Amino acid sequence: MNNQKEEVGSKTIKFLSPRSGSLKVRGKISYDESKRSWSIIRIKREIREEFPQLLQRREKFGYIMTFSRSFEDLKENIKNLEKKKEAVPMLLMFCKEEVSG
Repeated sequence: MNNQKEEVGSKTIKFLSPRSGSLKVRGKISYDESKRSWSIIRIKREIREEFPQLLQRREKFGYIMTFSRSFEDLKENIKNLEKKKEAVPMLLMFCKEEVSG
């Protein structure tokens, strides 16, 4: 599925695919003082190993983020992706860490 492309606005994007099977990684979101928001998501080593293309410094990479408000919407979005034979989506769930002490 590495060669799947889609037109988004005036740009053509190419979807990346992981090298092996499923992967579950826990990460953190950092606060960006200049933007005054929680806007920095660091890509962990395990993800970079699955997507070696991300190590190419001269390339430009972006992302498409789709939010589903219900499991039914999520299932419908997945069905549409499967029909188009696009990349398998990555699930990203936000969580709040409890502060102890």
